[in-house]
Amino acid sequence: MKTILISILIFISIPLFSQINVTTKRSFAKKESKTSTDKPDYMPVLINNPNLNANFQSEKGSIQEHDYYGESKFSTSKEVELPFIMAGFQDAYDGYSVPNDNTIAVSNSGYMITMRNSKISFYNDTLGLIQTQSLDSFTESLGLPHDKYDPRVIYDYDQDRFVVVMLSGFNYSTNDIIVCFSSSDNPEDEWFFYTISGNFLDDETWSDFPIIAVNSEELFITVTNFADMTSFNSWDFYGCRIIQMDKFAGYNGEENIGFAYHVVDPGFNQPLPSVIYYYNVAPVRPGKTMYGPQMYFVSTLDCPYQDIETQEWPSNDTLFLVKFSGKYDSEDFEITSKYLQTEISYGLSHETPQPSGHALKTNYNTIKDALIENDIIHFVLNSIDYNNSRAGILYGRITDPDGESTVESDMISFDTLGIAFPSIAFVGKNSVDQKIIIGFNYASEELYPGNACIVYDNGNYSDILVLKPGVGVMNMTASNTERWGDFTTIQQRYNNPEIVYFTGSYGSAGKTRTWVSQLSFGENNQGFDNNNFYSPANVYPNPVSDFIIVNFDIPTYQICTFTLYDINGKLIHEIIRDKAKPGINQFSFSIKALSQGTYILNISGDKGYKSEHKIIVQN
Repeated sequence: MKTILISILIFISIPLFSQINVTTKRSFAKKESKTSTDKPDYMPVLINNPNLNANFQSEKGSIQEHDYYGESKFSTSKEVELPFIMAGFQDAYDGYSVPNDNTIAVSNSGYMITMRNSKISFYNDTLGLIQTQSLDSFTESLGLPHDKYDPRVIYDYDQDRFVVVMLSGFNYSTNDIIVCFSSSDNPEDEWFFYTISGNFLDDETWSDFPIIAVNSEELFITVTNFADMTSFNSWDFYGCRIIQMDKFAGYNGEENIGFAYHVVDPGFNQPLPSVIYYYNVAPVRPGKTMYGPQMYFVSTLDCPYQDIETQEWPSNDTLFLVKFSGKYDSEDFEITSKYLQTEISYGLSHETPQPSGHALKTNYNTIKDALIENDIIHFVLNSIDYNNSRAGILYGRITDPDGESTVESDMISFDTLGIAFPSIAFVGKNSVDQKIIIGFNYASEELYPGNACIVYDNGNYSDILVLKPGVGVMNMTASNTERWGDFTTIQQRYNNPEIVYFTGSYGSAGKTRTWVSQLSFGENNQGFDNNNFYSPANVYPNPVSDFIIVNFDIPTYQICTFTLYDINGKLIHEIIRDKAKPGINQFSFSIKALSQGTYILNISGDKGYKSEHKIIVQN
């Protein structure tokens, strides 16, 4: 029996924020030339989707109590509402042998931006693809010759704008932080581009792994700094930096944006080694309620560092809560910190097995995502579960962050499954409702890498809902141990909080692919049933204005020809000829070149399979 293991422990922190050691430098980011966007064709895609409904349900289970790591207990409840899967599709494939860093943002009007390590895509309110282009193309006017990577996108629902951040260059002499502000909620409209040196202090370090958030006044970007790598396994860590920017100047496209660049060390007189840094500070973004001008950050310790002088090691139950008191240029601005602890210890997890002897690296046990709602900070991070040695998720809640700061922590893990790279969204309905959806990637010896979600509802947990099962191993390099990815992203539709969007990775044909899911908690939901999402002969959206997805069930391997006709039977185009596998297959293609009207898509296999699907095109 597969068992999910979770611990719940409470610790009361030091009650007051204290002053910490900060080096701050203020400057301006100059606006760069704007770039225009072209609209390349979106190629057709055929994928196979077996074993969607893998049974991850669990009954109550427990493990032996451990004095140091804490006790774990958990039981799922069918009383906790799971969302319906409204839609799901493979995002544009970049073809690179790199882990997908999946990020998504959706505006109140329904425009959606998705990003991976090398591509950015725009969608309309019916999930129709508007365009896909490379990150290099999107930022072409900046004239930066080096590869773009580690993209992040958020939607500022307070100002109805998108913010995109990415990195360029992998060493101290070439590294830049690229910051992009949309001029409206429509990503096809004008964008304003700014750059900040990744080696802003001229200290021969470069910036990696950005996380971004906004409050009511500003944009915050956290990065982790390293010395130049002598090899991919050589990472000399130099601490975390926080960039604090005037978001309104960016939305208005002003020539210069004022910002502060902070180097923050703990320094609050705790009995910890002197070389302790915040390894990866995560900004605490707003849930469905915007807050500010103060800003919170949370951080753990990744791969503990031994103090050079004392030879001591920090404990891996350490949690930092950092507070910025207001805008970076305020006269009374200060940065303070709390040292918290959770008795469930976290740590870097072992490799997670895949089928056929392959494995995945979890890479980090840092905080991946954090939000605040109803005066409670929710955060999630990668961690080993020391009780079963599997990759799990530590989910924490800090109540009353300005006061006593009670910390409650749950270790979510499976006996036979590795899960990692979580992201969270608030889906509660009122000021006392603490309901969170957690999305994540998974893999095991028997299951290809896929993605799923679980719902936390005021102390109880739902069953697991599989969003996209893997259809192959991730095997992108000569090594049998691969990068899994760096993050997933989940976001509620802020003006319709019953709707949630998630993007995560899955394995296919030796590569890592990206899957986008649209979910709903609505009582009168008309979406797909969770247990029959990939029903035969399913076509959506229909009518369609940009992009159509067709699901079909086939009994045997067959070479299938996908042909498009008009309503009178006239041949329009043979779209693709490709091999379909037994089971449910999904075919998707752009209809940008078609005029408004009704069309017939014919699917014909070389071993007798035939099906026809009516498609209504609305331009």
